[in-house]
Amino acid sequence: MKTKLLPLAFFATLGAGAQTQVSGVLVDSINRSGEPYATVRLLSPKGTTLSSFLTDENGHFSKTLNAKGPHVLTFSAVGRKTVVRPVDLGASALHLDTLLISSSETLLGAATVVAQKPLVKMETDKISYDTENDADTKNFTLLDMLRKVPLVIVDGQDNITVNGSGNFLVYVDGKPNPMFQSNPSQVLKSIPATYVKKIEVLTNPGARFDAEGVGGVLNLITQASSDGSKPSMDGYSGNIGGRFSHKNGLQTDGFLSWQRKKLTLTLNAIHNATFVKDITVEMNRLQTLSPTTVATTAFKLQQNQRQYYSSASVSAAYQLNKADLISVSAGLSRWAERTVGGANNSFSSGVGTPLTYLSWKGNRATDWNGYLSADYQHSSKSVEGRLLTLSYRLNFLPEEKLEETQFEEKATSSAFDLRNRYYDGDNNTTEHIAQLDYTTPFAKVHKLSVGTKFTARNNHAQTEHFLHDGTSGYVYNPAGSSDYKEYSKIGALYAEYESTIKAFNFKAGLRYEHTWLEEKFLLGTSKDFKVNYGNLVPSATISWTPRQGQNLGLSYSQRISRPGLHYMNPSVNESSPFDRSFGNVNLDAERHNKVALVYNFFSPKVYLNLQLSHNFTNNAISEYSYMDGAVQTTTYGNVSRERTENLSLFVNVNATKTTRIYTNLSGTYADLRSETLGFRNHGWSGRVMVGFQQELPWKVKLSANLFGNSPSYNLQSRQSSFIGTFASINRSFFKDKFDVGAFIFTPLTDGIRQNTNSWGKDFTQSLRVRVPIRVIGLSLRYNFGNRQIKAPTIQRTIENNDVKTQEKSSGIPGGIM
Repeated sequence: MKTKLLPLAFFATLGAGAQTQVSGVLVDSINRSGEPYATVRLLSPKGTTLSSFLTDENGHFSKTLNAKGPHVLTFSAVGRKTVVRPVDLGASALHLDTLLISSSETLLGAATVVAQKPLVKMETDKISYDTENDADTKNFTLLDMLRKVPLVIVDGQDNITVNGSGNFLVYVDGKPNPMFQSNPSQVLKSIPATYVKKIEVLTNPGARFDAEGVGGVLNLITQASSDGSKPSMDGYSGNIGGRFSHKNGLQTDGFLSWQRKKLTLTLNAIHNATFVKDITVEMNRLQTLSPTTVATTAFKLQQNQRQYYSSASVSAAYQLNKADLISVSAGLSRWAERTVGGANNSFSSGVGTPLTYLSWKGNRATDWNGYLSADYQHSSKSVEGRLLTLSYRLNFLPEEKLEETQFEEKATSSAFDLRNRYYDGDNNTTEHIAQLDYTTPFAKVHKLSVGTKFTARNNHAQTEHFLHDGTSGYVYNPAGSSDYKEYSKIGALYAEYESTIKAFNFKAGLRYEHTWLEEKFLLGTSKDFKVNYGNLVPSATISWTPRQGQNLGLSYSQRISRPGLHYMNPSVNESSPFDRSFGNVNLDAERHNKVALVYNFFSPKVYLNLQLSHNFTNNAISEYSYMDGAVQTTTYGNVSRERTENLSLFVNVNATKTTRIYTNLSGTYADLRSETLGFRNHGWSGRVMVGFQQELPWKVKLSANLFGNSPSYNLQSRQSSFIGTFASINRSFFKDKFDVGAFIFTPLTDGIRQNTNSWGKDFTQSLRVRVPIRVIGLSLRYNFGNRQIKAPTIQRTIENNDVKTQEKSSGIPGGIM
């Protein structure tokens, strides 16, 4: 028996030695997007299946096959024509380049059944949400779509947190956009979701990105963006569309891309006008004056708000040759807000007759953002993946804010200054940024990236305060005014190493940033000062793929937050007689640390992501308040220690060929404490997002979503829970050239209500906000031209936003009149 088995063992050994590494990418034949989770089978010459595996989320595949000689590979997916590719195995490696797969429409009644692509792709250090394949994209704004993205929370007042932090960076196609950074919620809810095809959340950005941004990076990939791998096609493509709602106004946008041989031009334009009426804010504050005396301050405010956002951008890319690409771009955007309202106010000192009076308030804010940028990229002809990139960018950001408060004539008080008042503020910022990046692979499984960046930023902030003297009019008040300049320079060096060995991927990086800061005060008693300091920021990620469709990763990152102008501005804001606020020029940069464990599972029907993280910082910049007489005073300091644990779960199930169900859950335990102030606040908070999408007969697509947050915590406050819903229905006509949709937001309630309770050593306060945002609307979009045209883009470019900024009004006023 042994003698008969020996020859078989010998030939089996020869077959095992004939291993071929087969790789390539399977893409859609129309739009060239990767085909995820397609089944790949290896067939013998007789048609017997010898091996099978799946493509990954982007359609890529790589598999070691134990076979030799002529065989057949087949590629299949639901609703797709099977691709058959003869191969000759035996060499150590066989790269099949790009394979095209096309739709195979199966009629079921009047419905067209096609494969559903996963909306979310998850890696150890990055999450991508595919807005292009989400039916809601045609009807809602970018802010609405963010409610669906894992690790992103949008609360009832439209405030955004990423990875549990309100301090995050915003890029557009890998480049900074200061308008988004300083005012994210307002700008994002002014932009249609069709503007982007993908939203990326970089949870562990690595050494190549600025050390700023505790929550990570939101990178918006627009329609014009391409990874450079897609074939060029002469011609033009674009779309124009808009949405109209019965309450909130009109939103229009357009996109155009033109390509001729090596030159590609793209244009984008957006205009949005939003109107919100009858916003209601109620505040009640109790101040303990003595064991037996409590002062009460209250108001009820009702106001109307108008917001406008307009932007236009143009970019050009020219492929000099196969190795060299240059691109230039320019853009200009404007955000404006107009608010007017009135309030009933009351104050009681605990003795005597309470004071009641009326007040009126109006404000006008306008922010401009302009930029010019140029990039050059050189790709090595001899080494695939070796890149050298040079980038320059100029940003200019003029801002203006006017604010006026008036009181009825009978209003007088010994506790408050009830004179009419007027503020006129201007802030002008100019930035010059230069960056160099170099990336090279080596020894097949290793990659090294190094680079340097230099930023020069000049700020000039000026605020003029006027008080009415009761007779002749407004008189300049130097005590409430400020005028100062800030000059900052930031130099950075980084190195990052990445390696993939069998089932393991390892990435480690180190970034050094040095800051030179100078403040000059042209008005007031604050003294000029200079300071410089350095920050060394490490990051590391390791991931393991035990089998096709599963991934486990562990990451560590450190991030910093430099205080921006809002936090450091020493001028005293007394636009409300009840409140006073000012910045702190002595703030230090925060240092945040994060450890995360990530598990991913994906199959053609189920996609699951589970993430557990721990975040900690010992010198967090916190806003804190105290009472100065009857006036609540607010400022900032490095006064708190923060610890948070977060568990998040995302599940997407393709229940049938036409039904998708998804849920996005997270729970966070926060422990916030300040020994300096003697405060501690802690507790659990949660977030839920549940939705489904259904393809109906006649190519009608239906989507419905429910979202909400449980109570959340800050050092001196607790914010209540809220819940909301939105739904849409869409249909495309004339071979997908014309899209028509209808949508509704919060149909079950008349708006979003949220309460905030805050406290200090001698006061408690409750703030109740109601925003009537029930919206019903229609959307229209016309697509034209060759929709396969995509502009080639620089793969490495300037990534900025290195300063912690204060987001502007979310549209829900919290100021007291």
